[in-house]
Amino acid sequence: GVLSDLVDTQGAPTTIDLSVSSASGSFNIWTNATNGSPNPALLMQDYLFGSTYTFTLSGLPAGSYQLVVYAHGDQDNQTSTITVSAGNGGGQKSTATSGVGLFRDAFASGAEGVAYVRFSPTVGVDGVLQFTAGNYANGFQLVQLTNPGYELVRVTLPYTGERIFARLRAVTE
Repeated sequence: GVLSDLVDTQGAPTTIDLSVSSASGSFNIWTNATNGSPNPALLMQDYLFGSTYTFTLSGLPAGSYQLVVYAHGDQDNQTSTITVSAGNGGGQKSTATSGVGLFRDAFASGAEGVAYVRFSPTVGVDGVLQFTAGNYANGFQLVQLTNPGYELVRVTLPYTGERIFARLRAVTE
């Protein structure tokens, strides 16, 4: 299926489209609100299963991104392998079993690598990002990195005059 003109996190419409296809030609959806402590529930309690699913985003601005893919079924052994297209920098990671029953809790300590995996893909001038999820897929998050650099900022606390502290601030151009 295709979702056109996705909205951003502020609710504003974009020109970005999402296409999701299944290697088997069908989509299997399951909901379980308890096993594995799904958290956040609206993301982790529902999932696609039983096929390799291809996610293609088009209309993206060229640049560097952070991609987080949530991919775990409702049993500890229901893991997934995520592969980012070679055209986007490539890479493959798998979710794993937790052994402690929190395999669908994205906020649990150690959740990265169990409930989700993270990539740093790039998007070229064609505006396309593609990745696959084998067996299970809950959802994903994509954030464009505007400028991963930092600059030093000097801060003087009021009433001290002599005490100067430094901190890092992300540069966004």
